[in-house]
Amino acid sequence: LTLPSLDTETEEWAIKLDWNINEDHRADFRYSKSEQSTPFVVGQGTRSLSLSGYNYERDFSLDTYTLQLFSDWTDNFSTEAKLSYRDYSAVRNAITDLPAISIQFGSATLNLGTEENTHANVLETETWNGFFAGTYFAGDHAFKFGFDYENNDIYNLFGRRTNGVYRFASIAAYQAGTPNRFQYFRPAGDNIDNMAAKFAISDLGGFLMD
Repeated sequence: LTLPSLDTETEEWAIKLDWNINEDHRADFRYSKSEQSTPFVVGQGTRSLSLSGYNYERDFSLDTYTLQLFSDWTDNFSTEAKLSYRDYSAVRNAITDLPAISIQFGSATLNLGTEENTHANVLETETWNGFFAGTYFAGDHAFKFGFDYENNDIYNLFGRRTNGVYRFASIAAYQAGTPNRFQYFRPAGDNIDNMAAKFAISDLGGFLMD
């Protein structure tokens, strides 16, 4: 037996717009998008085999938006301002939506259904960044000051075995529907979303230098 040939699919594109507002001010806007889908074969080994529905795909998506403004207010003073937003997701998508099932054939195992770590597996982040800096030239000195800010909203869901895991000691036990082991995890209220970690992280910093 040989593993199936699986290809990673990637799509990326970007745009940039520049605007010379006048001789003292200019702005630019950038947007980029990246998507990638990577298939994974699991449940295969020297004594194990899996059906194709047991595999999964890891889908990545990243969108970024950036706006910048550069200004020369006088011969001695200039500023730079930047605002950006990033939306990222990594989702483990099952080919099937079934319990994870394993059947023993002596010392060998056949895996089918949906792999147990793929039942609910999602990571999403939304990030805002703000930056401002001013530079003032005085003689031999260049005084620079400003601040930067970042806020991350994070959603992390890992629902292992939420579809159930069945293990059968033989094909006869599978046909009879009598597993020798069964595991089933469900959150309070039977809402998968209650298993997710949801939190935000914010950072604010300032600087002054010569």
